[in-house]
Amino acid sequence: MTVPSVRDAVSRALGGVVPTRAMASILATLPPTASQSVGTLDVVATQELVKQVSAGVKTFGGALTLVATRELRRAICNGFTPAPHEARVSVSSDMDVLVVQTRCQTLCRNFFGATDCVRLATAASELARNIYLYAKRGELTLTLTEEFSGVCLTLVARDQGPGIANVAHVLSGNYVSKTGLGRGLIGTRALLDGLEIDSAPGRGTIVKGWKRARLA
Repeated sequence: MTVPSVRDAVSRALGGVVPTRAMASILATLPPTASQSVGTLDVVATQELVKQVSAGVKTFGGALTLVATRELRRAICNGFTPAPHEARVSVSSDMDVLVVQTRCQTLCRNFFGATDCVRLATAASELARNIYLYAKRGELTLTLTEEFSGVCLTLVARDQGPGIANVAHVLSGNYVSKTGLGRGLIGTRALLDGLEIDSAPGRGTIVKGWKRARLA
């Protein structure tokens, strides 16, 4: 059995929603990912395609309703939840901190509002800066997953640095190191929906934070 392409799914989903001529124009502007089989796009590629199709419908044939947009996404994903999108950045310099900030902003732009994008990029850069300042090198992973009616961006910072002796004290608000580590982590936590720290002297640190947003 031949698996339909994303382009075929878009065509079916828009059938009866836009005029035939508008349909042809919309299909002609689809990105290369539209040639892939349905159900193979990750959450970022899916959202970018939905945004582009919605813009095409608005330009050539009106506007998609919320219901139609959800049906379009369901058709592109073949009824399944799209795969997570993961970006990893090695951190060992100030420049890497800027790379993390930029990658986070790019990843968030189609899912979060402008204010939350700034908050997330700030949180990501703070976690990356902590890696560079205290462990010298490590890795920050950005993972975007689709959940029921929404998305979640998870940030995980890993290093093999000196570790934190008393995590609870650091997050209590009563501790500030000579370099301000406690304040930085508390500020980062305030930018997110949640923050967890796994650390101990001599075994490095793993910081995991996340933020959710509704998906249109």
